[in-house]
Amino acid sequence: MSRIVLLILTLAFCTTALAQSQAIVFPATTNGWPKKQLQQARSQCQNLLKNLDIKVEPLPPIGKPGSCGTAAPVRVTSIADVAIEPPADLNCAMAASLYHWVAWAAKPAAEQHLKKQLVTINNASAYVCRRRNNQARGKLSEHAFANAFDISTLQFSDDSAISIKGDWSGKKGVHLSGKPKADFLRRLRAFACIRFSTVLGPGSDAHHGDHFHIDLAPRKSGFRVCR
Repeated sequence: MSRIVLLILTLAFCTTALAQSQAIVFPATTNGWPKKQLQQARSQCQNLLKNLDIKVEPLPPIGKPGSCGTAAPVRVTSIADVAIEPPADLNCAMAASLYHWVAWAAKPAAEQHLKKQLVTINNASAYVCRRRNNQARGKLSEHAFANAFDISTLQFSDDSAISIKGDWSGKKGVHLSGKPKADFLRRLRAFACIRFSTVLGPGSDAHHGDHFHIDLAPRKSGFRVCR
């Protein structure tokens, strides 16, 4: 290998590494959040997203402490060259977990089971101030803390798509082994149950028959919900 080629490759690597490790600059506004809490959340965000192949737009704090919102939200537009459409407003812990799931589960699963490249994940819901399952009473949804993400459709490089509603059986406990689309979706779900604390989809309840819901709800003893 010539010195010129080696130099070009070295510069390209350094430029990529620099681009991925650049600091995330949040807007100066505090929106009423305590300064110390903001500093901690933004510092944590820097550490969580450092060197990840994820494109985000830092946002001002949403809502207020103890209610809907989060101190250091980011708008996720792309993960490992997979577009998030429309972009999703998430907290940084959720953004980092979503990155690892997309990069190490969803993309490889598409190549293995479908022989296709995953190019877009449809954002059915990210941050929204509401209660669980849009009920009038009860606990706030993890969506209210930008700590959840709903997936309804995935698109591929050949312009084809898979929908959770149309390509999953919708029946609890039903296995569709041998069918590439079903195997792909089951693998996505299985790896999501490792990465996230809550995974809900078809067969779990009446509210999740047409999408996968994933979140990082904190629970005692690391308890997880996978349905």
